[in-house]
Amino acid sequence: MIQEIVEAVVAMQQITDKYTIDKSAAGSLLELANRLAIAFQQLASLGKTGTKKELILKAREIADIIKDIMKHIEEAANKCRDPILNNEMRDYGHNTLNFGTQLKIICGVKANLILEHDADAAGALIACSRDLCKAVGEIVKLSQIAKLKPK
Repeated sequence: MIQEIVEAVVAMQQITDKYTIDKSAAGSLLELANRLAIAFQQLASLGKTGTKKELILKAREIADIIKDIMKHIEEAANKCRDPILNNEMRDYGHNTLNFGTQLKIICGVKANLILEHDADAAGALIACSRDLCKAVGEIVKLSQIAKLKPK
């Protein structure tokens, strides 16, 4: 399980590593993506050695980071003149919120199974983590493009 989540984080970091953090909304999104990567790495290691409470708290932390991402998506979208790009960013943001909610539910309901290395519970956590990291990577990419198309 750890390896699969780390692979999802690495894929997201391959996108984010192409950009630099600045004072724009896109820079804030990049910074939040980096925080999310660290939180996911910690979540992955908790799946091996953590407690149920630690797993649930980490999922909540990830959900809070995602809420912050949504705020910055709105800011980035409002500063961009391209309506299609704005809609794409917002759509990925809503997907990310959904994945964050799913992650909290999976960790809350199946924490014991995850810690016992149940394949189905771990698979659900891995799939959600993978999709969430992919969506955040796309958000970062789109926000960098949006930065080049100011109003």
